[in-house]
Amino acid sequence: MDKSKKIYIKASNKYNSGYIDKAMDLCEESISLDIKNAASINLKGLLHYLKGDIDSARKLWKMNHQINNDGVSEKYLASTKSDESRLYTYEKAISLIKGLHINEALDLLEQCSESDYNYINVNNYKAFCYIKKGQYDKAMNSIENVMKIDKNNSMAKENKKVLIKCGVIKNKIDTKNAIYCLIGVLLIIAVTFGATAVV
Repeated sequence: MDKSKKIYIKASNKYNSGYIDKAMDLCEESISLDIKNAASINLKGLLHYLKGDIDSARKLWKMNHQINNDGVSEKYLASTKSDESRLYTYEKAISLIKGLHINEALDLLEQCSESDYNYINVNNYKAFCYIKKGQYDKAMNSIENVMKIDKNNSMAKENKKVLIKCGVIKNKIDTKNAIYCLIGVLLIIAVTFGATAVV
């Protein structure tokens, strides 16, 4: 297996593990090694698509179709035609949120959810709206949708912090750090009592 394909597999694994930015970097590296790697180009386009950058996604898929005669990218391109109206709908929803018209904004965001285009932003703002409405289970579902793709997403983390502050979800203790702290305390006690026993 050539290096470009190996890097594509790493990119795919990073994407599936929720590290979208690292996956994008790996796709770029893979493409720079082999412009004929259609899978890397399609994946990078998909990642842009999920982040809401339809222009970059289309450019990649168009390039892939032209250079590699790739049928998958052609299908992706065809499916983006209806997404321009979703971008307008999304922008209108954001405007409604700023005006505190949460119910109307949520209706528009639900329309945007009919496609995976702008998936991360749509789910982040759906979570925000659900929190404002007190529908915490739905908010958590939207947050989880984002974090499956982007574990480091700052807005999803902020939305999750709000749910923790509201007491909806418990703040999980990092067991590894808790064990280290416990061992540290036990060592201090042992050293203290060991030193006093010697005196």
